[in-house]
Amino acid sequence: MKPDLDDRNATAAVIGGGTALAARLATRWLNLPYPILHDPDRATYSAYGFERLLGIYQQSGTIVIGADGGILLEEQGANPRKALPAARILRALDATSSSP
Repeated sequence: MKPDLDDRNATAAVIGGGTALAARLATRWLNLPYPILHDPDRATYSAYGFERLLGIYQQSGTIVIGADGGILLEEQGANPRKALPAARILRALDATSSSP
């Protein structure tokens, strides 16, 4: 998906609740083309309405933020494997580039 984001002059990042060291290690371990940012007190996580489900599952999701700072797409769920809806992300980005 990185080439598709690059074509649209967009970038991606993952925000996790761990430490800065854990974020750097995970980025390397997973060989991600974008950073994992750390949010140890979950302030950003909470600001976007994500929460722990049943007290044990960390809710996952995707937020696409436009160049103007507005939210273009918000997806929330309990399954991290479904947290990156590539086709919907690209459609949201394309919609903003074709807007007047």
